[in-house]
Amino acid sequence: MMNTNFFLIVLLIVVVIGIVVWMWSRSNTFKRASNMAQEIFPVWAAQGPFESGQQSAAAMRYAYLAVQGPEETAQMAEAIEKHAQVYDENPATWEGLRQDAEKQSGEKTEEYLTVAKGLAAMESLNLDIIEERFREVLERDGNKEELASLIAVDLEIRARLAAKPAR
Repeated sequence: MMNTNFFLIVLLIVVVIGIVVWMWSRSNTFKRASNMAQEIFPVWAAQGPFESGQQSAAAMRYAYLAVQGPEETAQMAEAIEKHAQVYDENPATWEGLRQDAEKQSGEKTEEYLTVAKGLAAMESLNLDIIEERFREVLERDGNKEELASLIAVDLEIRARLAAKPAR
């Protein structure tokens, strides 16, 4: 009888500890998600309004890069990619959400927005230069080796941009 009571008490303690740890974990996860939303969504919103889901997803990617850095952004890549499709399914709802998020700017929003816009400008400039170079090579002689080299440079630029830490 003593062993059974002892076993039940230990089991009860383990269950209570498990519940406390589970509740703390959920609470902590919610706090992190909430803090992230308070920082990222206003940066995303300030880059709009958007003409398409693709534009919105690009702005979301720049916001994540600016606020969270490349590692966290890489973890969110699939969700950011899916955002374009979801946005296009109901742009009016997303525009309303964007306007609401824009009103929630925090003290660091402007700083993060500057970083996000800088990332967008760098990527656009690099891609424009590469695209112009592609056209030149194709018009000149269609040299496939040079095109392959340009594509490799383009991919390297994109990788470096994605790996740049946010400030």
